[in-house]
Amino acid sequence: VVGLLEMGEHDAAIAFITSMTPGARAGELRERVQDPTLAALLLAKSAEAAERGARLVLTDDSRVPEGVIGDPQDAVLVVGNLVANAIDALDGAGGTIEVSLVADEEGLRVRVRDSGPGIRPELAEEVFREGFTTKAARSGPRGLGLALTRQACLRRGGWVRVRNSGGAVFTALLPAEAPA
Repeated sequence: VVGLLEMGEHDAAIAFITSMTPGARAGELRERVQDPTLAALLLAKSAEAAERGARLVLTDDSRVPEGVIGDPQDAVLVVGNLVANAIDALDGAGGTIEVSLVADEEGLRVRVRDSGPGIRPELAEEVFREGFTTKAARSGPRGLGLALTRQACLRRGGWVRVRNSGGAVFTALLPAEAPA
């Protein structure tokens, strides 16, 4: 996609992404997630989920007006890590990842639900500790995503939690601005 964009082949890049994202069409997603950075992230994650046999769907209540979240860096970190973990939880076995993003003057509310095995109750707090992972050893560092997600939320006066309901359900509040 980057190569197509660098060559000015915008229509080809859109066509490629759209073909890879059966659960989220670019135009429909962009209507509800007007922040271009978050919309692009969701399209990429939808393509990744599809490559691994899963389907990413954006809930009907999702609304992120442009300009509401300000600098998207923390939002991309939070949403990206929660969706990446949901994709990993399905472990290529198929299933669904449901993403809800609702932004208003208070901040961004994120909910990511997967249809995987869920989180063992005794690990519900442990999963946010830096270095903790339930994943088999693979190349690269593990156990950082949820710790960074929690740090970003807490730094801005928010929170992130997990519960089980037909799979893991991560919810987070990323306030619009950090407390003074």
